[in-house]
Amino acid sequence: MLLSDEERKIKYEVRKVVKEIPHELIRDIESERIAFPREFIRTIAEKRIAGLRFPASYGGRESTWVGEMSAVEEMGYLGFTLSCMYSLGSIVGEPINKFGTREQKEKYLRGITSGERYGAEAITEPTGGSDLFGMMRTRALHSGNKFLLNGQKRFVVGGKGADFFVTYAITDPDA
Repeated sequence: MLLSDEERKIKYEVRKVVKEIPHELIRDIESERIAFPREFIRTIAEKRIAGLRFPASYGGRESTWVGEMSAVEEMGYLGFTLSCMYSLGSIVGEPINKFGTREQKEKYLRGITSGERYGAEAITEPTGGSDLFGMMRTRALHSGNKFLLNGQKRFVVGGKGADFFVTYAITDPDA
């Protein structure tokens, strides 16, 4: 697949950032001397490569999926941990981008692209595994102007150091 000029530009920007990340940081994370590398999150935000697919109005660059995946591929040279941390911002931001209110987008998408907020994903349930939605038991029931969340999640991706969590729940009481 051929990359567009913009996708190629993003790929090479990310490659340059990857070369600047100190190898000591990777070793410190892998050996658990650093629990959460907040400085890595700030670096990708400063370089404008966090939340690439998000709208420009929230600090993103409105990249294509191909551009985003090219960036993730380049981050892969840093190893599994940092490439996952890099992609998690987009993973948790995507449902906010698609379904969130303007206020939520301003708070969370701009928070991701600025490096001020880091999100985690709480999807998997004790009875679940790879069938996330078929085995989902967690409920979110409307109560006034709020939802009451009741259920369990495990394997919370990015939970250490997270400022917010994106979770999935059943909202239809008859489902």
